[in-house]
Amino acid sequence: MQHLNTKHQSQNLKTSDILAMVQTKRDSSTRSCPLCDEWTTQETERDSTSFCQHLGRHLQQIALEAIPPLKGMEAIPLISPRLLDQSAILRLQPVQKVEADMRLLGIDHPDTLKSMTRLVWELTDSEEYSVAEQLALKTFEMSKQALGEDHRETLYRMCTLAEVYRRTHDTKHESESLALQGLEAAKRVHGENDPSVANFLSVLGEIYTDLGRLSLAADAQNKELRIYMENFGGEDPSTMHCMDKLSDTLLDDKRYTEAEHFALQAFELRKRAFGPDHTETLVNMYNLALIWHAMGRYDEAIQLLEDYIHKQQNILGEESTTDIETWQMLLESWKARQVSSQPQNARRGKSRSGGQ
Repeated sequence: MQHLNTKHQSQNLKTSDILAMVQTKRDSSTRSCPLCDEWTTQETERDSTSFCQHLGRHLQQIALEAIPPLKGMEAIPLISPRLLDQSAILRLQPVQKVEADMRLLGIDHPDTLKSMTRLVWELTDSEEYSVAEQLALKTFEMSKQALGEDHRETLYRMCTLAEVYRRTHDTKHESESLALQGLEAAKRVHGENDPSVANFLSVLGEIYTDLGRLSLAADAQNKELRIYMENFGGEDPSTMHCMDKLSDTLLDDKRYTEAEHFALQAFELRKRAFGPDHTETLVNMYNLALIWHAMGRYDEAIQLLEDYIHKQQNILGEESTTDIETWQMLLESWKARQVSSQPQNARRGKSRSGGQ
């Protein structure tokens, strides 16, 4: 096998030998990996399950080498050989999935393209932006050729590419242009209220937020929210997440009344869907307190922040420490309430910003 021949020439091993090692529970003090130096006998605290998982990574590579490439695939570079020096990427499970799909199904098979798209998101979340951008562009072009420009999956990969561009390009021009192009295509093919339209609106909302164009961001997020409400209802996670984004944008844009409307709506929906003490419900509680503080409704903000801290302690224990940001926000609300309760002439010349 190529993997063993090139990487472990000094080892006289067969696949059956490695399988036997996986199936055998040996004492950790005598167990070592014959294929690499990553697992050493000095690390005596590691358990048998971890050792089997370590050997399983070698078996994955062996299994991939055993799959013969399809005709015409010999000259196409696979994913993992180009990334062998980047161990953090190589450990991602979607890498092996893409490689197996390419060998078994072909490079332009719909399932291969789906695996490649999942890998793009894994790479993006791992902040491997350069590799993610290359793979996203390649996947988009392959999807156009295999499925057509207007296919739903192609539009999704176009949206994925726009989001990758947003995270990697400082100017945002390329991302905005691609997202606007995809938005019009999705409207034309699937209609104004299709979820594919919401995907592009979501990316545009993030782009405009990055650029500080908050009015445009709120407009895109409002349209996105209406699509989610119509297609999935208020208690769908996508709908509630969109409410959160819109409320945050409106708060940043100092449109407090509108921000409060959507924050209250998301708060009530999450209380019904998850319960009053769920972590996501508590996040909504905190966000609503921020809005009330910004509106000058300090008594309500203080009450909500104190409830938030109490619920956190009930969940995590009395000795748990609430994050510093929450205590700072509570302190600012206390100080702001004290200042606002003073006579007008006593307050003249003082600033309420920054907890001063």
